[in-house]
Amino acid sequence: MSLYQLVYISRATKAFSDEKLSQLLTKAKSNNTNLDVTGNLIYNGGVFLQVLEGDMKVILSLYKKIQLDDRHHKVKKVYFEPANFRLFSRWSMNMMNLDCEKPKNLQIIKDILDAIDEDKLVDGMSPPIRLLKEFSKIS
Repeated sequence: MSLYQLVYISRATKAFSDEKLSQLLTKAKSNNTNLDVTGNLIYNGGVFLQVLEGDMKVILSLYKKIQLDDRHHKVKKVYFEPANFRLFSRWSMNMMNLDCEKPKNLQIIKDILDAIDEDKLVDGMSPPIRLLKEFSKIS
């Protein structure tokens, strides 16, 4: 297996309730377990940012399905690179709802989301690289 990490950002077509996010997480966990995919999904005010980790072909196939999902639009791949190890090996999928949760690194994560949206650097790094570095501290 060739391990890859893919990061994408998208916008929800409608706001997601806590219940809808919970259903999305349950489904993603089930699907990802069967595919040997791990990752993290961030939701912030209608914006999704997701990191997917797994076999290159599996990740690309999953990303194509995500692009066709009508629950969101403006899907943009911002990072796709080989990885030496999984950052999220404990989770078939983890979710952070920044509308509710306030992690210690909340402002950094919001700055990264804004930088991705605006095609800017964060601390001199591309936003996806900065995001992965931030996650490597807490995973």
